[in-house]
Amino acid sequence: MEWVNVATFNETEPAENLAARFNSNGILARIHDEHKIQKWFLAEPLASIRVQVDRHRHADACTRLAEWHEADRVLQDAVHCPECGSPDVEYPQFTRKFVLPSVGLFLSTLGFMEKQFYCMQCHYTWPTKQKVHAPTDLLGWPKK
Repeated sequence: MEWVNVATFNETEPAENLAARFNSNGILARIHDEHKIQKWFLAEPLASIRVQVDRHRHADACTRLAEWHEADRVLQDAVHCPECGSPDVEYPQFTRKFVLPSVGLFLSTLGFMEKQFYCMQCHYTWPTKQKVHAPTDLLGWPKK
């Protein structure tokens, strides 16, 4: 079986509920948890819990997921790309498949770089928290 992501979460409970709902509706689903892996990379475990289904049932799972979200907001706690909507999100934006990106992660831990979410589909990155900018005038000076 080849597993594909249908939803990504920061917390275990909504992922378990969604996987149980898929399983009770005849779509085999599992949870892939990367909490333990992320702790080795000096990062808080965000976007590390994925609900996965078999690739052959992916279209059906996405259709059901859209229906369930419309009715019950099952994806309100999900992490997804703000650009393309993909659930294939990494945090932080450094790959875990090679040692060299760990240097970048170490620099971000020291405060030299900002940790961001990364979309594996469209390669968009975004911060964990949106910064609120003070209103400015036409020249870019802060309004009083």
